[in-house]
Amino acid sequence: MPHYLVFAGRKWTNAFGKSGITWEPAGVFTAEDPETACLVAAQKQGVGTCFAMEGYPWGVDTVDAGQVHELGAEVDPITRLERMGANLAEKLAAALPAAKQPELEAGDNGGE
Repeated sequence: MPHYLVFAGRKWTNAFGKSGITWEPAGVFTAEDPETACLVAAQKQGVGTCFAMEGYPWGVDTVDAGQVHELGAEVDPITRLERMGANLAEKLAAALPAAKQPELEAGDNGGE
């Protein structure tokens, strides 16, 4: 799914009656199309006007480093528990598709 950088439009009017729109970043959204990204951003920001630009996000804060551990660094109990949960989830996800349940042939009611 593509990523969209969405800007929210805030309408303004000054004391002299001049009006316009100020564009503020609303966030980066993963969506099927720019219209859906704008809809979610509009709901989040409480605005009626948005603008979406498709892009490619990359950065050290957006890349999952996985289960990388620093040698000699102490790990708090919560982080250790989160890592154990992530490992368990990966193992379950890998095991579930491999386990197939036997299926009855068409018209077979199981021996009844």
